[in-house]
Amino acid sequence: AKWSGICAGLGGWLFCAPHDACAVLAVSDGNRELKLFGDLGSNNSNNNSNSNNNDDVNNNNTSGKWFGIAAGNCGRLLYCAPYNAQQVLVIDSSTLELSFVEGAGEGTRKWSGIARGPDGLLFCAPYDADEVLVIDPRSDSLALIPCVGGAGKAKWSGIALAADGQLYCAPACAKTVL
Repeated sequence: AKWSGICAGLGGWLFCAPHDACAVLAVSDGNRELKLFGDLGSNNSNNNSNSNNNDDVNNNNTSGKWFGIAAGNCGRLLYCAPYNAQQVLVIDSSTLELSFVEGAGEGTRKWSGIARGPDGLLFCAPYDADEVLVIDPRSDSLALIPCVGGAGKAKWSGIALAADGQLYCAPACAKTVL
């Protein structure tokens, strides 16, 4: 998939998280104008050009970097859950600039889906990771919460805040809802 997840930003634009794509996709909700921005490297594994100083993003393999997108507290900054990436992608929906929150660790297929909790923190559903990833948009810091039944692969994909104030993760191959 080129993009995975969509979220409303500022100015009437919707933003799509780059999964296999080399750029963020923005869609105008009024006239459906499309805009690509942000150089996130190449999908071509034979491409050796480095136009970006971020080695992990521009490692000549953008396959499955991020999976899911959610707005931070003010709605201006949008956060993408790291699937194969080693950092969280942050999209500024007002300036169209990209930045990163480092520290998501190595590994593949880590988190799949992201949602804002009632406390303003962002939570990422553990796919192959054994913990829920917590992003604090106020400090751009990361934390991990171990989850019960967290061992295994392809556990949960997708996360949503329910009316009861709890976050729920949909089971991919897990036997229970998280």
